[in-house]
Amino acid sequence: DAHAGTDAAPDAVVIDPMFPPKKKKSALPRKEMVVLRALVGSDHDAEELVEAARRCARMRVVLKRSDDAPELAAPDWSVEGKTVRFDVWRAGS
Repeated sequence: DAHAGTDAAPDAVVIDPMFPPKKKKSALPRKEMVVLRALVGSDHDAEELVEAARRCARMRVVLKRSDDAPELAAPDWSVEGKTVRFDVWRAGS
């Protein structure tokens, strides 16, 4: 638990995970990024991470997602861009 051992809870928790690119690009990613993606793996625990962040944050949790990714845990609102979406939850709601 990242919050353990501290007295003050953060106002907001922002989660900015790696997600796969939408389309095949001509340039390959740098070797370091390929290795990091292999180590990190898929986001199978994303919902648990959001719930832990909601317990920790005082005001809100923001999760950056690909614009075509499925919603997790019904966000309170979302802000959509051209390629990404920011799902937002009120803390503890």
